[in-house]
Amino acid sequence: MYKPLVIALVGDYGYIKQIETTIKSIIYHNHDCKIYVINPDIPQEWFFLANQRLAIIHCKIIDKKILPKTLAKEFAFLDQVSVVAYAKFLLPRLLSDSRVLYLDSDVIVNNSLTQLFYQDLQGHPLAAVEDYDEHNGHFNSGVLLLDLDHLRRIPNFVSQALKLGQDRSLKNADQDVFNHFFKDDYLALPLADNYQIGMDSIAYYHSKIKPYLLPKLDSVTQPVITHFLTIHKPWKDFSSGRLRELWWQYYGLSWEDAVYNRPLPLTQPNLYKRFFTFLMTEETGRLVDLAKACPQYEFNVATWVPVGPKIHKLLQYPNIHVYEHIVGRQIEELVKHCDAYLDVDCPVKEHHVLKQFAQHQTPFLAFANVADHYHHYPNYRVFDDDDLQGFIDALKQI
Repeated sequence: MYKPLVIALVGDYGYIKQIETTIKSIIYHNHDCKIYVINPDIPQEWFFLANQRLAIIHCKIIDKKILPKTLAKEFAFLDQVSVVAYAKFLLPRLLSDSRVLYLDSDVIVNNSLTQLFYQDLQGHPLAAVEDYDEHNGHFNSGVLLLDLDHLRRIPNFVSQALKLGQDRSLKNADQDVFNHFFKDDYLALPLADNYQIGMDSIAYYHSKIKPYLLPKLDSVTQPVITHFLTIHKPWKDFSSGRLRELWWQYYGLSWEDAVYNRPLPLTQPNLYKRFFTFLMTEETGRLVDLAKACPQYEFNVATWVPVGPKIHKLLQYPNIHVYEHIVGRQIEELVKHCDAYLDVDCPVKEHHVLKQFAQHQTPFLAFANVADHYHHYPNYRVFDDDDLQGFIDALKQI
């Protein structure tokens, strides 16, 4: 008789699209799964409708309800962390299984979980991946392989953990509590088992004080589980970091698509050419005019800082993509696939970025009123301010 994978997630109905997306990624790569969702308020109809579609692959999503007051006193300092995260401490009480793979609901599963789930814990109560950012021996609590029998043998583990979770000095909520108990007694998993991609922004903007972060991120080429940590979540209008489109591909699957392992959908239309503009201010020049005139081309826009309403409004155009708080690896990818740099916004330039395009022999096109007249970039063409059609014709000829 087969033994299904036992997986647990926690969350409330406000997080249902994230929970659903994570589960779709699980069943896309894994059949024969028992998936618990620990929650205070997800309607039973959601479970019924989902399970109708999953029965054919021997997967079942199990509703485990908790009372909101159970976690009412727990402390969560970070905006991206809800007190419901502390529900993972209830797993030894709520489940009868011997072990469970706990997953945060901001992860995407990229492969089979069988090897991870069935590995030998070597007597440890849990297995986890080190926290990329902490760099102090602590593990990240977003992916945990838990020996529930072991946890049940620890006197008053659940009540002690919940009591510690009320400490107002906690920096990383439930993660700090788990590390309080087990930082010296866990099986270290490979980085690929919890690829903490949300650290991209920290790795780039704090590279001098955290030089270890980027090498860790770059060392993972085939993640088993991708974890979108920090506030830069892919489901927001803007997010900094790699693999945003991966989350949306799984979000875009229907239950039937996931069950039958159909190809992941495109998240953007296939456009013929790609252009790039780096904005130093809210001024966008004639960028919108160009995008409207060339709907078959992709216009990528980036900034170092949070965008204001004027740039945010660009998102209404399907061929304009905005990168807020852009990071180095994103710039490298955009340079690699750029057909022309459009210097159309304002006289102030970010030459650190422009030089990367110049080194890649990317053509530059500019309007006269904002053109750069000092750095003499190669392949730099300047158009009169009223020659919009000439600019458009040049784009089409590239």
